[in-house]
Formats: sequence, structure tokens, C-alpha cells
Amino acid sequence: MAISGVFRFNDDDWTDCFGHREYPPSPVMMLRSPALSAWPAITALHMEKPTRGRTSRVAANEFFLNSYQAIDHSDLRIELTGFDSIQASGYGSEIPLDVQPLPIEILDESTQSSVRLQIEAIDAFTHRAENEDPAKRLGQIRLSGCVEFGTPEDLLADWVSTWQRPIGKTPTVADKAPFARPAPRFSFEILDETDFLLEQIRGDVSIDVPVDKNGRTPSRVPRWLIDLSFDLGDYSASPNRVIARIR
Repeated sequence: MAISGVFRFNDDDWTDCFGHREYPPSPVMMLRSPALSAWPAITALHMEKPTRGRTSRVAANEFFLNSYQAIDHSDLRIELTGFDSIQASGYGSEIPLDVQPLPIEILDESTQSSVRLQIEAIDAFTHRAENEDPAKRLGQIRLSGCVEFGTPEDLLADWVSTWQRPIGKTPTVADKAPFARPAPRFSFEILDETDFLLEQIRGDVSIDVPVDKNGRTPSRVPRWLIDLSFDLGDYSASPNRVIARIR
């Protein structure tokens, strides 16, 4: 499938920024075929650094389905969306076929109280990798959610708790603003039926919650998406479950 388009970026509308303003997150394309699968293909569309007042062209030319089955083009659904943080393949994933779910457990080990990851959807599964060889399978970990955060005073207290040097006068938000606190990250552990660790995969949530020079936090919560793949052919045994650790 080939797709091309134009994005217009309006910096004036980007009132709440949770990262580097010079490099906005890539747009995300989700391609669905409800007749073939309940799961979409997800692609982060590469976009050049936007310039105020100018458009950015985007193009993608990808395989999106590994099957000899006939495709009804009217069944395809393209959704363009965006997140404040995206960790997904820029080369395009395929619509998963013959999906087999994997149990996934969440363990929150984060020590931050002022910045927390809220998970809204989480799935781990394997799917057919090749039409010619049904035994060859790939794995996928997909989750999305938002970052919840506390007051400017909460964010400052978390930051101060990481300082190594002795603290004299207790700092205030007015003293230290502007500053920012990073969101936690994920560590995914893929285990076999004996709980032997087959692989660890890092999941990044590239979001910093800012406190501006006036001591104010953003007016909305940031959203994130993680879509990671793994190859079962690299493992000594079949995956049995996944642990998602928040750190």
C-alpha cells in the first residue's frame, strides 16, 4: 500500500508541550481490515522537522498483510491520529493474522508519586509471520494510555528527593521554575513456561511534565503509545507470558 499526504503544523495551537518543541511526535497511521482481523497495523509516519508556516509532506510504501487471501479494498479503514509519545516501527507493521494472546502482568515499581503512567489498553500476542510457514510466528506488545501528574509542589518535591547534595533552604516552585519531571518507563520481560527469561525489551514513554516559569503545569494530560515486536525464532523456547514493569 502506498500513501502520501501533507501535514500542516500550527505551533500556536501547541500550547501544552511535553518534549522538544523543535521535534513534534510523528503522526500515527492505523490500518484496519475488520473482515480479516480485529487487530490493526500501526505505523509511525516519518515527518521532517516542521517549519512555521510551511507544510510537511509524508509518504509511506509498505506491505501491510501477509496473506494470499483476497482483499476487499472497501473493507480497509485508515485512521490518522497522534500521541505525545510514540514508540512504534517507522517501517510499518502488518495486520496481525491468526492471533494468539499471551498473558501480560503489570508491576508498578516506580518510586515517583507525582508522575504516574495510566494504562488504558494493553495486549501481548503472537501472530503468523509468513503465509508459507504457519509455524513461524512473531510477537507483539501493544499498550497505550496517559501520564497523570500532581501539582507543581508535588513535582518539585519529587525532584528535590533525587538531589544528592545536602538541602539547605527548602526550595519553592517560584525559586526553581521552570523545570520538568520525566515519566516512568517500561521494562518488558518475555518468559517461557518455566519463567526462564527469554528477552527484556525497553519501552520508552518520552514525556516530560513541565512546570513553566509562572509555576503552572499543563492544562491537559499527555497521551502515549508503545507498539513493540519480537521474533520467536530468536528464542530457545516458546513465550508463555509477559511481565510489564513500570520503573
